[in-house]
Amino acid sequence: MNSILKMKHWQMFIILSICLILSIVIGYAEISIGNLDWIKSATVFREIGMIIYLSWLLVLGVSLNKVQGNPHSFKGGLLVFLGIATILGYTDLNLGALLGDRNPIPVVVSMLLNLLTFIGIVYIFGNVPRSMKSIEVGEKVKFTDSITELLLLIFFPIGIWWLQPRINRLAQVEEEMVNV
Repeated sequence: MNSILKMKHWQMFIILSICLILSIVIGYAEISIGNLDWIKSATVFREIGMIIYLSWLLVLGVSLNKVQGNPHSFKGGLLVFLGIATILGYTDLNLGALLGDRNPIPVVVSMLLNLLTFIGIVYIFGNVPRSMKSIEVGEKVKFTDSITELLLLIFFPIGIWWLQPRINRLAQVEEEMVNV
């Protein structure tokens, strides 16, 4: 598995928390950074945090999908496409909020990105927790069996505090299987 999945829980928590806290503090304190006013500054940090979080989810999903004997494998290419579309759609939503009528992205493209963002979120949050739980249990699980993992993914960065050690164990088991 990739090195991002081998990070300690506190490392991922700090990275995501910094982006989240900076976006909140800048937003409430109305702090400007350089030429950016406080609304744009807060949006930049919120966007960076979301990109890091969604990238972590993509790496996690692709890595889990490559695990030998994964009972719940899914289409990794579709996951990557929808993950990138989700990142672009989220960026488009922020641009729309910041720029309003001056948004350079055409309305049709924006609507398509928003639809793909919704589909991507459903696909990612439907398959990644289920795949993780299936690998841990050793058999294909129902979606209802992976609700805990889903909730932990949704309540980031706090959920990562509990998920990252489990992911580290999965990465360690996968390394041991490859080395044997």
